Amino acid sequence: MIKELTNKLLDLDTLIWYLEGNEKLPLEIRELIENDNGLNYVSMTSIWELAIRVQNKEIELHFPFRVLETILFQNHFFFFFSGINEFETVSNLPGDNREIFSRILISTAINKKLILISNKDFDEIQGMKLVKWKAK
Repeated sequence: MIKELTNKLLDLDTLIWYLEGNEKLPLEIRELIENDNGLNYVSMTSIWELAIRVQNKEIELHFPFRVLETILFQNHFFFFFSGINEFETVSNLPGDNREIFSRILISTAINKKLILISNKDFDEIQGMKLVKWKAK
C-alpha cells in the first residue's frame, strides 16, 4: 500500500461507506484514509452525485443530508471544486463521457495530483494514480 505523503480523493462509494462505518470497506482502505500522511479530499462533484442519487432513491443515507458538511469537517475532509482545468481534462480523456461523475473525479485526481480511492473499474489513464478496492 502507499506509505509516502499522499493526498487522497475519495469517490462517492468510498466516502459513504467510510462515513457510515460499513464493514465491507476493506481495513487497508480505512487505514489509508485515516493515516496522517496526507489530506483527504471530497469533490463537490461527488456531493452533487449524492444529492441526485438520494433524490432518485438509489442511496439511503444513515444520517440527514443537511449534516453532511458537518460530518465531513469533523472527519477532517476538505472540498475540491472542479474548474476549467478539470473540465478540459475530461474533454481529452479517452472513451465516452457517459460516466460523467467518475470522469470529473479522474480529471480532478490528475490535475491536483491526488490518489483516487475507488471501487470502480477504470481503464488505466496516463497521469492517474488509483487505489482500487473491492468490498469484503
